Amino acid sequence: SDAGLALRVNMISKPAIHFSAYADFDAFKLFFLDVVLVNAVGKIDAKILLEKNAILTEFKGALTEQFIVQQLVINHDLYYWTATNATAEIDLLVQYQNEIVP
Repeated sequence: SDAGLALRVNMISKPAIHFSAYADFDAFKLFFLDVVLVNAVGKIDAKILLEKNAILTEFKGALTEQFIVQQLVINHDLYYWTATNATAEIDLLVQYQNEIVP
């Protein structure tokens, strides 16, 4: 994160306006700032991304989430929320015009 290669997304204890007031700085997810870095670290051959492949099926959710993070972080602070009993999670939350957008 300090090197500028990853983005830290903090968990919030409550999905309510003013996320930063509910941020838990000890609980976070890390996202790379570029899908290419994800592929490099995961040693995913670019050919796999271009062809319909069982491996792509396995990773496409993570790659899609990565791409969405890259786009949202341009204009928003990102957070995520997990229920206390861990039966539910909202992967990404943004605050937009005093509204919570999952």
